[in-house]
Amino acid sequence: MTTSAWPELTTSTKPRKAMRHDGVTKPFDGLEPQRSVASDNILQPQGWWALAFLAKRLVTYVVGLVVIFAIIEGALAWQKKNHPNARRFIPRYPTPYVEFYSEAMYDGDGVSTNDAGFRYGDLPLKKPEGETRIFMLSSSLGFYGNTNETTISGYMEAMLAESSLAAHGQVRVINAASLALVTRQSLVLLVTKVLDYEPDAIIIFHGPETLFYAIHEDPRLGYPYTFALRESQDQKLKQYLDHPNPFLATLSDMRSLQRFQPDLAKTLVHQKLATLKPREPVTAMQELVPHMEGVASDIGKMIHIAAKFGCRTMVAIPPWHARDLVKEALPALSDRVSAQCQNEPQTKAVFIDTGGWEEDLTDQQVWHPDGIHWKDTGNQIIAAKFVEALRECHFVE
Repeated sequence: MTTSAWPELTTSTKPRKAMRHDGVTKPFDGLEPQRSVASDNILQPQGWWALAFLAKRLVTYVVGLVVIFAIIEGALAWQKKNHPNARRFIPRYPTPYVEFYSEAMYDGDGVSTNDAGFRYGDLPLKKPEGETRIFMLSSSLGFYGNTNETTISGYMEAMLAESSLAAHGQVRVINAASLALVTRQSLVLLVTKVLDYEPDAIIIFHGPETLFYAIHEDPRLGYPYTFALRESQDQKLKQYLDHPNPFLATLSDMRSLQRFQPDLAKTLVHQKLATLKPREPVTAMQELVPHMEGVASDIGKMIHIAAKFGCRTMVAIPPWHARDLVKEALPALSDRVSAQCQNEPQTKAVFIDTGGWEEDLTDQQVWHPDGIHWKDTGNQIIAAKFVEALRECHFVE
């Protein structure tokens, strides 16, 4: 028999004994697997470990988003670019009697308003001796300008600083225009606010926008307004503006999120007015006649009231470049407004025929794409026209 060097493998049904760490043996079933502590952790993962893993991933994602937003915000701030639809300035701030007016004491994005809401610097209520004050009453047509100095009134003030009026004292041309105002609102503004500042003259640069709102079914009810309705909405708006939610206020200030920020004032008003019966839009010239007569009547009242306070009036119908029903109605509107000026000879009101102004405004570079408003170069041209008209009527030399 050959003896192998390897021990013979034999099977035995006798249970083996396992040695414990204390040296005592115990029976061991050969079919029972031996598991380590590591294998126990793998086969039976603990719940806290999974939660910690998810929390770590979540924190990573959040930090990543914060870093991305910070980079975008920094880049936009460095370029000084805001989304054009961002609500930075509140042009329809609730105002007694006028319904809404420009937000007071605002300074930013090229717009600066004083405590009265005028787009102008500090203006004391009492007029110093020798000072001349000219107020412009208008809508967005007179309000527009990249800065206060490049509005129509801003350019006028710079031009009149070299006139004979300046020899007797400071000449101020105050921009009392506001976005979306109609003639009836400017009439109320004149009575409730402008006359308190002792104006020497007012320039009424109004008309087409009132017809424009009639054509495009503006949801405003018209004056006199439903004050109970407005007051209920204005209280909500004032509460939001005066005591905004800190979190929402922070989000609204982020340039990267401004495009999603709605115009709260417009939203509140439109939601409520949507429940009322909408006014039918004007589609024919004949339907514009009552609106034109309303504009002429409002301007006539402004002329008459201003004269009672020793204030002269200059009236001009803004040119309109857009090809729509408003442009067709301008000649008829001008005739009605001119007649109002002639009906009040004692007021010495001056009507300026702006029909010839379009020759100097034919360059597309002076118009905004909407065909309604002017860029700064257009504002400068119109300001020169007003100053020339003031000299022709011997208001200035």
